[in-house]
Amino acid sequence: MGSSSRHRYLCNRTGNGGVPTGWAFTEFAKDLSVCEGQLGLKGTIQGVLAAFAVLLTIGVTGRFDRHHVLWFLLSLLVMSNLLVACVTSFSVLLLGGMFLGIAVSGFWTIGGSLGPRLRPEAAGKAASIIFSGVSRGNIAGAPAGTLLENLMGWRMASGAS
Repeated sequence: MGSSSRHRYLCNRTGNGGVPTGWAFTEFAKDLSVCEGQLGLKGTIQGVLAAFAVLLTIGVTGRFDRHHVLWFLLSLLVMSNLLVACVTSFSVLLLGGMFLGIAVSGFWTIGGSLGPRLRPEAAGKAASIIFSGVSRGNIAGAPAGTLLENLMGWRMASGAS
């Protein structure tokens, strides 16, 4: 996975992480026949699972090549997006949130160490580039998601993220 792929992963992750739980609650609730308050459970499960997955990721990822770990996390992110885009029930939405929680926590567990490993001669600059992807995703994710949701509907916006 090249550095530009990692940067896209960061922007995508943060855009995906904030958008489906932060906008379109009314549309999600209507399509899934649940109240908007129940949708908060997705974010709660996502966050709690992320907190526990961090502890597991620290012990497990040390035995594997970081490239393989990042590909696995990216796969979880894609599965999360697809599940949310094709969701037919609230439980499937929760499963998508669980996958996203694991992907997010896994990245944050190893993300800070990627820059110095990739560019040891410019460790600070490399780390700032990685974390600038997060800022860009946070800044652009919600407005872009809202625009996509208005143009294509929340399912297509979730799949596109």
